[in-house]
Amino acid sequence: MNKDKGFTLIELLGVIILLGIIGVIAVPSITNLIKDSIEKAYQEQVNMIKESAKKWAVENIEQISEEHKTYLTVDMLTKNGYINKNEVADPRDSSKNLNGCVIIEYNPSYSKYEYNYHEKSCDEFTYRDSILNGADPKLSEGMIPVVWDGTNLVKAGLYDEWYDYSNLKWANVVMVTSDSRDVYNEAPVGTRIKEHHILTYFVWIPRYKYKLWNTNDNIITTGVNSSVVKTIDIVFEGSNVTKSNGTINGEYLTHPAFTFGGTELNGFWMAKYETSSDESSACYMTSLADDCNNDSITPRIKPNKTAWRSIQIANAFQVARKMETNDNIYGLNSALVDTHLIKNMEWGAVAYLSYSNYGINSEVRINNSKTSTTGCAATNPPVDTFTNYKDYFEGCQNTYNTPIGNLASTTGNITGVYDMSGSAVEFVMGIMESSLNSGVPMVGVDLTTNSGFNGRLSSGETYTTGIDLPENKYYDLYSYGTTSGDQAAYVRGKLGDATREMGPFGVHPDFVTPALNISSWHGDLANFMTNQRPWIIRGSSWADGTLDGAFAFSNFMGIADARRGFRIVITNE
Repeated sequence: MNKDKGFTLIELLGVIILLGIIGVIAVPSITNLIKDSIEKAYQEQVNMIKESAKKWAVENIEQISEEHKTYLTVDMLTKNGYINKNEVADPRDSSKNLNGCVIIEYNPSYSKYEYNYHEKSCDEFTYRDSILNGADPKLSEGMIPVVWDGTNLVKAGLYDEWYDYSNLKWANVVMVTSDSRDVYNEAPVGTRIKEHHILTYFVWIPRYKYKLWNTNDNIITTGVNSSVVKTIDIVFEGSNVTKSNGTINGEYLTHPAFTFGGTELNGFWMAKYETSSDESSACYMTSLADDCNNDSITPRIKPNKTAWRSIQIANAFQVARKMETNDNIYGLNSALVDTHLIKNMEWGAVAYLSYSNYGINSEVRINNSKTSTTGCAATNPPVDTFTNYKDYFEGCQNTYNTPIGNLASTTGNITGVYDMSGSAVEFVMGIMESSLNSGVPMVGVDLTTNSGFNGRLSSGETYTTGIDLPENKYYDLYSYGTTSGDQAAYVRGKLGDATREMGPFGVHPDFVTPALNISSWHGDLANFMTNQRPWIIRGSSWADGTLDGAFAFSNFMGIADARRGFRIVITNE
């Protein structure tokens, strides 16, 4: 008889049920154990990151302050040796690294700094102005964001509210000398930027669309009408938004200044002041016109400096382009920025923004400095024209940082753009074609009276001993014409450039013969380019009185002249 005995079916079922019961009890415990272990490992990683941030803070105490938060990326801590690159794996997903943000904040209640790790990237804490709809400033290497603290210019924090366009606070940056650049880059928010270290000031002009209001080709030229002056309806937008292509009144048009060649810009940096030369040059003196064409002179963009004049427009363009060379003194990365002489359309974009709810929304005060000192303002607005204008000033009547000086800014405060009315007349890259529908620019009048660019002249000759014209993204090309103050002239203006839309136009009552044309917008000078004066110039000069203004425009040959200066723009898309 076989005494070996196997499991009965009932016994097997009992074992299975027992194992199931054990599994039901054990699996959650094991799962929770694993989960707790992963969470513990994660917290140890976070604590390690926070301790690394504390070590950084001890060694860089000058870069933190009690007034402002400090933001550290894990990547920065790793690159600077505070964290081993093999120690930042995420225990929750071994295929990823922890890449969040450590925020250092002073707690006055406990008189100590606190260190908090956030999963979000530090970039997500960067301040953005909601009204801009994504058209926030884009900084490039060499640019230091700044604000005025009421007394001094200080370094701004990218995570603080350093601009607010709803309240007319435009974003400003400076570029400083090479020997001070690292010091300021590493300095804490709120550090005073010393004026003698500053090379240039720039202001951010955000991308926007505006509502068209005067698109009629039947432009009235029989008299001005000041009642047409209005607040320009502007809506900010990012470069990723579909462009508005309005053509008739009431429709929106994405301002053309924000299309640079084939690139849609989020905005551009406008020089805060007219360009001046470096302190070693005396090129603002009329007698040194040839010296002023020296392309080795490096520009400055600062207040209380004499504007750089007596320079051909071609040389001004060359000076602007050389700001971005590999060995530039400004700290700019030549691969990431484009520096150029301002275009007429870019001037128009700033002028329109100034006359919106985000700008001064009135005429900017004239800079009446006879010496073309940058950033100045007249005590009173002018009441007469250049033939008998008496309210000019030898030097600077009111500096940029005074209450009256602020009125010469596009915002009516210290954050705007200065010198758009008065000081020097400004060259812009706006040029007429050499014959109707040719698409070929006319660079000047004859072989001795021209812009310095190679090309066709109104004399029929070709200039060949100068500088080649740049590609067409660097200038606005206008249709050929022979008149400067009639409908045929003004209809050649472009929507957005602050020329044709500033009508109706008329003849100044004091200048009927010869005629001097003005626009409806504050009676600003309004003479369009012609075949004898194929370049457009903006802003008029300190001597032009009531004819001056941000909407003033006239024509010129492009030659070096004691009253003509220039301004620079930076794009960084």
